[in-house]
Amino acid sequence: MNSFYQDTHCNWRYEFSIVMVCLLRFMRMFPSMNIVVVGAGIAGCSCAWELSRHGHSVLLLDKARKAGGRMATKVMQGARLDHGAQFFSARDERFIALVKAWRDAGRAVPWFLYEADDSEDLPVERLRGVEGMNPLPRELISSLPISTNFYVDRIEFDGSWNIFSGDDTLESIEADHLVLTLPVPQILNLFERSNFRLNHQVWADLSKVVYTRCIALLGTLAEVSSLSPPGFLAFPHPCLDWLCDNFHKGISAQSACTVHSSDEFARRNWDSPDLEVLALLRPLVEDLLSTRIVEWSLHRWRFAKPTVTFGASFWHDSERKLTLAGDGFGGGSVERAALSGLQAADRVRSSL
Repeated sequence: MNSFYQDTHCNWRYEFSIVMVCLLRFMRMFPSMNIVVVGAGIAGCSCAWELSRHGHSVLLLDKARKAGGRMATKVMQGARLDHGAQFFSARDERFIALVKAWRDAGRAVPWFLYEADDSEDLPVERLRGVEGMNPLPRELISSLPISTNFYVDRIEFDGSWNIFSGDDTLESIEADHLVLTLPVPQILNLFERSNFRLNHQVWADLSKVVYTRCIALLGTLAEVSSLSPPGFLAFPHPCLDWLCDNFHKGISAQSACTVHSSDEFARRNWDSPDLEVLALLRPLVEDLLSTRIVEWSLHRWRFAKPTVTFGASFWHDSERKLTLAGDGFGGGSVERAALSGLQAADRVRSSL
């Protein structure tokens, strides 16, 4: 073997060893974790997206048929209807950047400007999804693994987490870190089923979180409604918080309405049969829209909007590798829930 080959071969081996040492040191500085996020609303999706962007392995679990949570869109007889969150705004620089990405990709567009009657501030731009609200959170997690129709029955912690489903199997999903973005009452119920205890004060603060309820009436319309663009009425009746024509909104080729009841109406009629609820809402809605509802369905939001939150955008326990986030922490708007997820992800990363 000539000396040139020997020198080159030795140099290559030496340089390769240096690169591997540097890589191992880098990996120790930024270790990857196996993280499970329970709840695939905008908080869970934004949290999972942020963690994945920084190299962590993330699995999303949700009991619903598809991701999105309250950013929900339904197709009915060819019409498209948003039946949960209706719009979003962006004030925080971090969320502004996320919204810009949606807009640049053609996923989101402005809907209307909102100006409070008693405010001297500039009007706030309200935005919507081009094809409804649901594609936006799903866009964030399009490359991430998610298990839907997965009901988390209980959890166990013994240095790492085991998450058990409610399908009567003994199999569990293991995780180095667990993030829960469920409505707070569901988090507490999960802890109780799992015999998992928190600090007394933390438990007390979580127990104070309060949500409104809402019954959503979705209906296709016999003809275009009498609403003027942008196509909504806020608090048009004591029983109604919201009324929208999704055709005027710009997401449906056919006229179709989304109706959100008031909290008081929802609580009073929560257990009533659907036909009885329809009989109460239909005359009000048809009078306001000046047209008939043809096909209809109801959706009950047990945890519609938080009116009392935890008081911080997330809660984190480094020792037990547990983080709680969601709208019950950050607040009820899409932006605040998303920021709760992003900030929770930051805290998980900083705990390494």
